Amino acid sequence: MEKSLLKNSPINSRSMEFTHEMPVEILHQYNEQKQFSLPLSIKEALESNGVFIEKVKQTALLTTHRFEGPLSNNEWLVLDESYYNGKMDYEMEMEVQNLSLGRRSLFADSSKVSDSTRTSRK
Repeated sequence: MEKSLLKNSPINSRSMEFTHEMPVEILHQYNEQKQFSLPLSIKEALESNGVFIEKVKQTALLTTHRFEGPLSNNEWLVLDESYYNGKMDYEMEMEVQNLSLGRRSLFADSSKVSDSTRTSRK
């Protein structure tokens, strides 16, 4: 059974992020046809959010190098170095298992933290 994780920001409904292990067959299909069919779990997650896509084609190239390390049993610090169409970008994230523990750890005043903070570990 395919397993995907959908992270959808409640604040910015235009932003969805999926984490999904892709079978090697999809890579071969893309290399031969320059497009591929979505795995069922991603397709269903998109459709449940009103997005209907049959085939995926590359429109840009993104390469990310990720460095991460645990801060505690609840928290991870993540640094991404990404290259997107010839431009370099850095992103630092704090990922947590438990949002309320992460808020207390990072901010004394948790009202300054939005609910879009990730609450699941990949």
